[in-house]
Amino acid sequence: MKTRFVVLGGTSDGYVALWDVGTPSLPSYDGVNPKQLLRLFPDYGDVYNIAWTGDNRWLLAGTAAGLVGWKIDDEKVRQDKEYR
Repeated sequence: MKTRFVVLGGTSDGYVALWDVGTPSLPSYDGVNPKQLLRLFPDYGDVYNIAWTGDNRWLLAGTAAGLVGWKIDDEKVRQDKEYR
């Protein structure tokens, strides 16, 4: 079974997103077909840092106004991209 890769990203307009990028084949990255799994909008300005706690399922974002966190429910991510 191939490993699937996910990427977290934060933007200067305040969004945090989780992307499934599939299983890239290096060095050409063939097979990458990004799919957005989750999009969060904390409404606290620029996102500077993002951290994932792993087994505890917390996603943390350092923003212009402070720290924001979400307890991530895997089933809700599968159902709703605008998870809040």
